[in-house]
Amino acid sequence: MEKQKVLVVDDQWINRQILGKILGEIYEVFYACNGKECMQLLEEHGESVSAVVLDIAMPEMDGYEVLRRMGEHVIYATIPVIVSSQMDGEEAEIKALSLGAQDYISKPYKADIIRHRLANTIKLRETALLINAVEKDELTGLYNKQFFLKKVVETLKNNPEKPYDLICLDIEKFKLINDTFGIGTGDKLLCFIGGLLRETSQEGNICSHFGADIFYILVQHKMEYDDGMFQQWVDKFNEFPMNVQIKVRFGIYKITSRTLPVNTMCDRAKLATEGIKGKYNKLFAYYDDRIRQRLLSERFITDSMQHALESGQFQVFYQPKYELADESIVGAEALVRWMHSEKGVMSPGEFIPLFERNGFITQLDYYVWETACRCIRTRMDQGSPLVPISVNVSRADIFSQGFVENLRELVGKYKIPIQSLHLEITETAYTEDPEQIIKVVEQLRRLGFVIEMDDFGSGYSSLNMLAEIPIDVLKLDMRFIKKEANNSSGRGILRFIISLAKWLNLPVIAEGVETKEQMEILRMMDCNYVQGYYFAKPMPEDEFEKLLDKTAISAMKNVMANHPVQQETGIAECMETLEERVNWKTSNDEDRILKELEALRSCFDIVRLVDPERTRVCMNAEEGICDVQGCFTTWGKSERCNNCISLRALRGKTRYNKLEYTNDQLFFVISQYVELNSRGAVVEMVSKLDDTYVDNIFDKELLFMKLDDLNRQLESDELTGVYNRRHIDSHLNNYIVHARKSGDDMGIAMIDIDGLKAINDTYGHLTGDAVIKKTARILKTNFAMSRGDFVARYGGDEFLVVCRSIEGAVFRKRVAEVVEIIHRNSVEGRDMRLGISAGCVSLSEYPGFNADEMIEKADERMYRAKQSGKNRIE
Repeated sequence: MEKQKVLVVDDQWINRQILGKILGEIYEVFYACNGKECMQLLEEHGESVSAVVLDIAMPEMDGYEVLRRMGEHVIYATIPVIVSSQMDGEEAEIKALSLGAQDYISKPYKADIIRHRLANTIKLRETALLINAVEKDELTGLYNKQFFLKKVVETLKNNPEKPYDLICLDIEKFKLINDTFGIGTGDKLLCFIGGLLRETSQEGNICSHFGADIFYILVQHKMEYDDGMFQQWVDKFNEFPMNVQIKVRFGIYKITSRTLPVNTMCDRAKLATEGIKGKYNKLFAYYDDRIRQRLLSERFITDSMQHALESGQFQVFYQPKYELADESIVGAEALVRWMHSEKGVMSPGEFIPLFERNGFITQLDYYVWETACRCIRTRMDQGSPLVPISVNVSRADIFSQGFVENLRELVGKYKIPIQSLHLEITETAYTEDPEQIIKVVEQLRRLGFVIEMDDFGSGYSSLNMLAEIPIDVLKLDMRFIKKEANNSSGRGILRFIISLAKWLNLPVIAEGVETKEQMEILRMMDCNYVQGYYFAKPMPEDEFEKLLDKTAISAMKNVMANHPVQQETGIAECMETLEERVNWKTSNDEDRILKELEALRSCFDIVRLVDPERTRVCMNAEEGICDVQGCFTTWGKSERCNNCISLRALRGKTRYNKLEYTNDQLFFVISQYVELNSRGAVVEMVSKLDDTYVDNIFDKELLFMKLDDLNRQLESDELTGVYNRRHIDSHLNNYIVHARKSGDDMGIAMIDIDGLKAINDTYGHLTGDAVIKKTARILKTNFAMSRGDFVARYGGDEFLVVCRSIEGAVFRKRVAEVVEIIHRNSVEGRDMRLGISAGCVSLSEYPGFNADEMIEKADERMYRAKQSGKNRIE
């Protein structure tokens, strides 16, 4: 059996020899002749040392200093120490014991007493280690979860008169630290934080590491907490040697009911941290009953959602889309409502966000898609005119397995025209993960689906995106309509977007139209289609059917103008669908065939039967069709009709090609020969391109000049003329990605005007605005000089400065120089000096950070500069 190790520390050779002879038969003894050598040996063998026999009076480092240093170390503090001394009196013994010694023996040595005392001390230590193995977290040395819960129960029970709070500490993006620096560094960080928290145990706090990056502390209740208190903790945590800012959020649960399980108390403290994650200006939050109510509501919804779907509690409502000119119906949107058996009607806002988080949205969306397909099929069976129905597609749907195939199977199952089911995808989906979204959307369009971009204007996407991404219809966000329609500059932007979309052959639907005034503004701007409560609210299917039967129906113009599937493909699919249900060559049911054709009228501008004796239409790309005043002629390569356009020209049309035409209208015509009541017929399905969509077409360069000009308007701050938040959100992440690829550094600074509120209160807001404008002008003059550098007003009196291809130290120096320039410049007519605080960061400091994280870090430094005296830079 391997002997336990004992370290003997004494500056006298004879004492070391005596102790070695007394202990050597039982233990493996090794020696140090002073305190310094003792600490070196502990560093080499610390974890394997069972006990230390320590002399007090030694050169270089005495025994007291050894005790102090061992007590400060995580591992050495657990090694028992027996002090050996010739000093007389109780004072030396008391001092040694107070510094952590477990026992005290006097010289000269008594062999049996030393052996028994050492054996007992080592046994006590092993017992304590065994207990700690049960009580303590192996990594940090704090209480583990099970013992912490038990300890809290005991503390609350034994101190009924004392109020307590439970605090949760959650390290933000801890996984990123592990991924970037390695799990070993992450563990060291947790140990470092655990050591700092363990120091608070001396104040009576009970600390625990629950695992991963979660810590809990039971503290005596304070009336109020403040940011300063928690900022001190965060500052200490950031003393850990790692080139990344450690962000910690604190959740506080005030213990009001001691009958509540401690596990539940911990959950509530943790939930308080969830609400402030990602909010750089919030360090802590209290748990309150609103969080509990929200959780109860979410749990109620989650527990009942599957049953609700299976029992038909989800109902699909339809909200019509109208042609603004004549108020005919051109389509509808399928919207879901929850007719809950206990809570009654629930709006989508109550459950859709939760379903998007828990993944149930994919099941619910499929249900809505199938219901919409069934509605279209019903109208086809009745021979009623169709309108296309649009359904919502979430990001979760797009990334789910079998998404495209599921949609194709649904259309095939109900044998409906594929263009009759429009797919609505939000603008933010394109901006969040554009490559994957675009890849799937292009696949859908190749199959023939019509794609509508929903909620355009709700995000910060560039208008140039309209010319690049695959969509067929643009829907303007209702909030955008309300906001932009109420001011003159906004109306100009709205007018341009509508004109631009029409130039790009993108039909525009303005949704959320609630007032006559909004309708008239849109009509004046030549917006074609509208949707909203002013015209019709979402309604059940039976009411929607009645509305369609009594309201004029028309086709949405130009919906397939930019579609990769040319009209003949889509029509061929429709014809194929018809042939599957009707044997055209043998059927005598002419009325039924006519009904089938009538059902397709909403998908194409014209559906008609033509006598084949009158004309034979060849579909070769080299030939064209004339349809002037009802006359059908054909012509070949060497012939040309001045009244028509070749199919080849139409097929080759791109978004930027100028179309040649002489007729009032342009047509795609697809013909198929069938037999009807033993007489021949040609079924022609014709899709019309209105000439207003191809008149006055700009070239590509002019288009992008106009787009750039409009983007500058949208991305400029009205007061100062520098960029606004929209520009930051649209471009900064791209700049960071480009800098990483090229290996360049980048500087970002948050700059704040000190004391602007006092200026406003003293001199008025006009003077305050003058201060903001002058600051912006100086910043722009000194920074926005190189390509890609920019100054933006972040909000209020805060500005963001971005400089590309610049080293961090050089950037900080430039910021300091410009801050001094601003400080020296007074405001015209006012005897004042401006104070400026700034926080600077560089990409080389935080190579893994995105735009939001870089801004957050710069903002934190700026606020620290303000707290340290203002008019400073950090």
